[in-house]
Amino acid sequence: MIRKASNRFNDGRRFEGMVASTAVQYHYRKILRLEKVDPPTRIAGGRIIFLENPFADFTGGWTERGGRSIMLEVKSTSDDKLPIGGKLTDKQIAWLERWHHAGAAVGVLWEAAGAVGFLPIGRIVAVVKSGRRHLKFSEADPVAQGTGMILVDFVLNLRKWYPT
Repeated sequence: MIRKASNRFNDGRRFEGMVASTAVQYHYRKILRLEKVDPPTRIAGGRIIFLENPFADFTGGWTERGGRSIMLEVKSTSDDKLPIGGKLTDKQIAWLERWHHAGAAVGVLWEAAGAVGFLPIGRIVAVVKSGRRHLKFSEADPVAQGTGMILVDFVLNLRKWYPT
């Protein structure tokens, strides 16, 4: 059971930093190359306008799979529910599904009160089709703690869901 904690100061940056640090280690080990993606913007009349983002939080190439594209959305919550249409938007799900159908390895890395899970796109889509508007942390595959500077060993989950 995941304990409830305050999400007041949790904007996800700490967990994104853990994923980014792990990605650096994967790059050094020639496993994959993954980079944080900033949302696309346009400046008009001195204002910053955020455009629709077709990319997930992290994108890159999977070196050990011949450069296959990877798209990972990264979420952090204080409890064991991930609201669809809230923290995980319908547009994010649609883009992940599009990238999956184009051949990319996709999913959601989710930290909930210190535990880390992986949600494959098929599981997310099944929940959406069921009419439920949230995912439960118990539906996520556990992500192993890595060794050394690999803080969250999510490549094991990618290998499971995308074996070739």
